[in-house]
Amino acid sequence: MKKICILLAVASFFIFSCTKTENEKEAVVISYPHYAVPIENNLKDVSNVVASYTLATALGHPAEGCTGCIMFDGKPTHRDCAGFGDACAASVSASLYSASDKSNDYNVVTTDKYGLTGDDVFFMPDRSFLVIDKEDKQLWLNIPQQLAVRDAKTFQFTFYGVYYSNSQVFNND
Repeated sequence: MKKICILLAVASFFIFSCTKTENEKEAVVISYPHYAVPIENNLKDVSNVVASYTLATALGHPAEGCTGCIMFDGKPTHRDCAGFGDACAASVSASLYSASDKSNDYNVVTTDKYGLTGDDVFFMPDRSFLVIDKEDKQLWLNIPQQLAVRDAKTFQFTFYGVYYSNSQVFNND
């Protein structure tokens, strides 16, 4: 009986230690604060969609650290949880569309109604998102800094000039 218990304990150790190693590998990759996880597209018109992601990032800064962050309606304006910094965690589902047939630039359109903010404008800082896929290659989705305005009909934000790279382009500050 003791031999069976010892054998089961040793077998359990090997089984769970192998599983733990695989999970630890995933946790290391996903612990990066700016990442893109591929998701299935649930839009009706998917003919132009290149890929869909859940984008997760940290951004924004306290109002007292703001130096007139964005010019909006001709005056410096602070927007909570937007712009440079890492004060807020945010995630949103988004789809990537080809900007044109001749370039490697894309447009990213959010698919969550109020995933980033309830405001009608969103100041997107420079961000490089590590694309988490099933392969072990590194791929980065880069969104340059821009002021996005919510579409009045679809309630979505669009980010322009988005591109892929093999290395991180922005510091994500």
